[in-house]
Amino acid sequence: MDYCLSKNIQPCWDCDIDNRASIHLDTNSGFKSLKKYAIYVKRFFNTKLT
Repeated sequence: MDYCLSKNIQPCWDCDIDNRASIHLDTNSGFKSLKKYAIYVKRFFNTKLT
């Protein structure tokens, strides 16, 4: 984050709403929760997920 700020780059943080550890890390780093949104994933048949 310090690197971004030194280069005038605005850092951003994104994580799953159920990832409590990540949410805790971002709030301790000074990020603010601005927006909650849904993500939709399309599954393709005959495709193995790994």
